[in-house]
Amino acid sequence: MGCGKPFARHGARGRTGATEAESEGSPLAAYEWISTTYPGLSTPHRIESELTDEQLAGYLDAAQDRISAAAKTRFISAVEAVRVGTVVASDRKAASRWRSYVDRHTGHGAMNPQALEAQIMSLARRHPEYVVVN
Repeated sequence: MGCGKPFARHGARGRTGATEAESEGSPLAAYEWISTTYPGLSTPHRIESELTDEQLAGYLDAAQDRISAAAKTRFISAVEAVRVGTVVASDRKAASRWRSYVDRHTGHGAMNPQALEAQIMSLARRHPEYVVVN
């Protein structure tokens, strides 16, 4: 039983009017992406000589799945951030609860004057060129 021609599950998704070098589905774009992602496969010759067509298609499909999942996660996070921001901006109690939550979970609450002075003096000791003390 022979193997058929390798194919990518995601197909070629080139932009209309793009040159082959600019097209997302072009071999040149795939080589460029692989060489920047995997420095050991830095040239088209190395990719061709070290990977079978099936491996290349598999790696590109797996990368597409990872990139799509990451983009979806970033989109969901952005939507949730806007949603929380809208609630917090429209409700003073919600804003106060959110600020308390952030301060508790990040440790970045407002500094008291003594803590601020201690941080500045610590910076001055480590990097005197950045802090002017009178």
